[in-house]
Amino acid sequence: MAGIIINGKKYVLSNQDLLCEAVISKKGALFDFNTQTKRLYYAKGKTFILQTTYDLAGGDEYKVLSQKEAHAFMNKYPSGIHETVYKRYFGEPEEM
Repeated sequence: MAGIIINGKKYVLSNQDLLCEAVISKKGALFDFNTQTKRLYYAKGKTFILQTTYDLAGGDEYKVLSQKEAHAFMNKYPSGIHETVYKRYFGEPEEM
């Protein structure tokens, strides 16, 4: 993927840095024009970037997140966490 520039800084987002991914659509709808795919990246282990792709309308939005916001996103969509990437940056999660 080509780099993106946010606030004067260039970030290269790659699948190896993809922490979490979630598809967001209206529950119970057979077809939703507002479906979005959100991808949380930890670019080079330094900055959290949230990419929102508007699946049918097209286009992407990017936002820099704090660590607290990034963890809140992962807590909201735990089934979308890419465990190998998570472990690389944060270590083994605590077992319950």
